[in-house]
Amino acid sequence: MRKNMNIELLRIISVLMVILVHVYSDFMVKGLYYKPVTVLYVFSFFKICVPIFIMITGYLYKPDTDIKKLWKKNIFRIIIPLIFFSIFYYWFNEIVVDGKTFNQLTTGFDLIKKVFFKDALYSVAFHLWYLYALIGIYLLYPVFKFICKNEKLLLYLIIIGFIFDILIPTV
Repeated sequence: MRKNMNIELLRIISVLMVILVHVYSDFMVKGLYYKPVTVLYVFSFFKICVPIFIMITGYLYKPDTDIKKLWKKNIFRIIIPLIFFSIFYYWFNEIVVDGKTFNQLTTGFDLIKKVFFKDALYSVAFHLWYLYALIGIYLLYPVFKFICKNEKLLLYLIIIGFIFDILIPTV
């Protein structure tokens, strides 16, 4: 398959933005460079990188994509590492921050409940938030595909989106 150089350039720019977000975050944490105007404009601008990656994923889907193959290929490729790294980060935090020993680590249903239900986006693995968003997109792909085929339904969805964006901007 021939690569689209515009998409590849967009990926490179987004990767650089990811690096800049993390470098700037480190500067803010250490108090080296913190100006409210910079945080508001520059930092916010760099944070568009993950939505760009998600849009690239959507752009590269073909209309005739088989949903079962898509789920088989991508869901498990994402879910297994998500489970592994979320548990790893949770245990690492318990050992390093809380000072627990290996015998005191949270296990079983309590671990699953804390990592994936109670603390999913507020835990030590909060930086994996984009994987939850990506899993949602993969699961909702059939709905998106159906909506995009129906122009009237797509127009209604866009209008509702604009109304919600005006009334509740945080959504």
